[in-house]
Amino acid sequence: MRLFIRTSAILLALLATPVYAESHALIMTIGDYINGVTPLQGSKYDVPSARAIANKMGVKDQNIRYYKDAQLTVAGMQKAFDDLYQRVAENDQVFIYYSGHGGRWRISETDNRCAVALITVDGQGFMDTQIQAELNRLATKAQKIVMFADACHSGGVKTRGITQQWPEGMTPRFWAKQGPDACEVPVNLITNNLRTQTRSIGKGGNNFVYIAAARENEVSWDMGKAGGAATQAWRECITGAARDKDKSGGLSATEIQECAQVKMNQSLGGMEAQGVLPSHVTIAGNSNAVLAFVEPASQATAPAPAPAQPAPVAPVATKPPVPAPPPAVEVVRPNPPAPIQSTQTAPVATKPPAPTQLTQSAPVTTKPPTQPTQTAPVATKPPAPTQVAEIAPVTTKPPVPAAPPAVEAALPNPPAYYTLSDVYNNRDDRRIVTLKPAKQRLKVGKDAFEFSLTSSHAGYVYLLMVGSDGKAFDMIFPNKLDSRNEISAGQTLQLPRPAWQITAAGPAGKDHLLAIVTDAPRDFSAIGMRPAGPFSVVEAAGSASRDIQLVSSTSANANSAECGASAGTRTLLVQKRCSSAYGAALQSIEEVD
Repeated sequence: MRLFIRTSAILLALLATPVYAESHALIMTIGDYINGVTPLQGSKYDVPSARAIANKMGVKDQNIRYYKDAQLTVAGMQKAFDDLYQRVAENDQVFIYYSGHGGRWRISETDNRCAVALITVDGQGFMDTQIQAELNRLATKAQKIVMFADACHSGGVKTRGITQQWPEGMTPRFWAKQGPDACEVPVNLITNNLRTQTRSIGKGGNNFVYIAAARENEVSWDMGKAGGAATQAWRECITGAARDKDKSGGLSATEIQECAQVKMNQSLGGMEAQGVLPSHVTIAGNSNAVLAFVEPASQATAPAPAPAQPAPVAPVATKPPVPAPPPAVEVVRPNPPAPIQSTQTAPVATKPPAPTQLTQSAPVTTKPPTQPTQTAPVATKPPAPTQVAEIAPVTTKPPVPAAPPAVEAALPNPPAYYTLSDVYNNRDDRRIVTLKPAKQRLKVGKDAFEFSLTSSHAGYVYLLMVGSDGKAFDMIFPNKLDSRNEISAGQTLQLPRPAWQITAAGPAGKDHLLAIVTDAPRDFSAIGMRPAGPFSVVEAAGSASRDIQLVSSTSANANSAECGASAGTRTLLVQKRCSSAYGAALQSIEEVD
């Protein structure tokens, strides 16, 4: 995933890459192995690629730490993780990259387990249990952890019976420990545990993404002066080659993975006679996590520079201050719509200001209106891929995936829905938010929306809707008649409140509602939302999808001087105002004739 964000400053920030509370990277590369371990020529060339990947994920250059070769003994690798842990503050983001050999061998445990490891410079192993312990330790503070391991843990080099030399400049990134501790079948605790955590709601599994250059029974390849094959492919895809297939405005780990796989197949396909098969980039943890955003066409050829970021934040308060209730306002009914009068509620001080076009507000309607005359028509089918892989068929196992079809199936939902889904998938799932509609089916022209919302954490509530026509993003809460969007931990809000209501207005179809509960206020006015009665609306066209994701994950105060204060001088209020953390819930409601 501020993120990565008055007027001109906000617009410039919106064109930048994601920025979180603070983003950190640890880059470890080993090529000059000793003690008989095969050297890797390409690892040193992975450094700029890893830096480009980190930058695209919102990490500033000054927040990247590099460790290489002789520094990376077992003790040195432990020190690298210790230093990273000390740098990370509450709700920060972390990217960990490793380029070097992987391996596996039997360890002395009661179950005689065959473990996997990252091979240190002197041929020892930084074991899977140690890596898992470091990720778990980081998770006590970090909100998102992404790890990319360009190594392999496979003995497949031997089991295929290939004895000839590898093609010039190519080396498998696998080192086998000799003797009685050697073993064939690995049990990878890292990926297995991440898969288990992902299935456990509220346990933080959604906050992990583990990317491996190869499956557990495959080889990842060092390409000499080009670097790791998987690293090259991932860098190209995250910095512009990946396609935003669902038009959500964000690039998920899966979308980048699919692009990287095609590129690896293209570069390695047809070399099976020489014992080379393309490996398969795999993802454990949250494969739907958004790792980058779609850039404007003018910036698509190179990663945008990393924007300035606030200093790390400390743990936030459990409950935001709740202002006194506003004076009673006249109940607004949908029939007939009444113009906005001076009875509207004044904005709460801690909430971002309402748009400046208040004097041009439209009358209150039964449903936030869209602007159909300015909305780009929703395509029935996504465009064909810009590149069609010309891959030679492979008869050995595993097979090389066939080239993608020229035409893809139509999306089952409007693109704007996938934008809400991306925001939801990037939530901190340790924060439980529930959104329960009173009815799952509403009669057009008759039934009103009613729902309850609860949150495990205190914060600020925002409710976005993509209507059944899929043409716009509607901010229905907070609004000009009800700006009190604070919620306490464990509190239940019944919405709409008496001052406003929304009646199903058609067309028949599904409405999608996203609720986010944020530590700090968000400023959706920065993306050009316009007043529509008491609500705000922006067309689901152009850059709106990307911008919705950026603001959802960005504190309204992310660029303030307060956020740049050192951790030792910040007050609890400033910590909360600068936090990027949020929980989310996503619901669909059907409108019927």
